[in-house]
Formats: sequence, structure tokens, C-alpha cells
Amino acid sequence: MSGSADAPEIKAFTVAEGEEGQRLDAWLAGRMPPHVSRNRIAGLIRDGQVSYKSKPSTAGKKKVAK
Repeated sequence: MSGSADAPEIKAFTVAEGEEGQRLDAWLAGRMPPHVSRNRIAGLIRDGQVSYKSKPSTAGKKKVAK
């Protein structure tokens, strides 16, 4: 059996043309499955579990850029 039940799930997204300037939390909410709430996304960002441009981000209000 590979992997662990406790291993975090890693997802990678790319900012597309025309998506620049959106808040990171809102932008991510548009890419996650419906069962992942905006509160959950905000918590992941706040806890440093979201990286933006290869660095942990703790600011959900940060604007995304290409």
C-alpha cells in the first residue's frame, strides 16, 4: 500500500489569463470541489497550508498574479 492516510493532499493550480487581481481565497474557492467551504480555504491559508509562488501564504486577501 502506498501513501499514508495522514499524508496531506497536494493540489497545484495555475493562474490563467484574465484571472489576475482576484483575492487568493476567492480564486481558490473557484477551483475546489463544492464540499470544500470558503471557511476551510481561509483556514488553510491562515495556517500556512497554501503556497503562492513557492512560498507559504497566510494572507487570503493577497491578489493572484501570473
